[in-house]
Amino acid sequence: TARLVAMSFEARTPKSVAGFWGSMLDRDVTETDDGFVLPGSPTQVGLAFHRGSQNRLAQNRAHLHLTSTDAADQDRVVAKALDLGLWVDQRGHGELADPDGNEFRLRPA
Repeated sequence: TARLVAMSFEARTPKSVAGFWGSMLDRDVTETDDGFVLPGSPTQVGLAFHRGSQNRLAQNRAHLHLTSTDAADQDRVVAKALDLGLWVDQRGHGELADPDGNEFRLRPA
């Protein structure tokens, strides 16, 4: 049986993006030979960020969905993300983006 242990993302600023996600998810960030990793656990998949091609045509096509425990927690999570450098997608799709411009969504629990 296969098990997903990590997702890898290209980033223009892998250290910054890994730090953003480490702070958002309250997880440690580990530097590796080719980037930065947020190690996984039995309940959370690992995330890896490495320097990508300068010639890529678009942002990462996969994006993460976060959840919160209730409306007050969601407000706290959004405030934390704003403090960490998140920006809001202006195209009206309801997505947020990390400091590298990679979209993610915050869903209520």
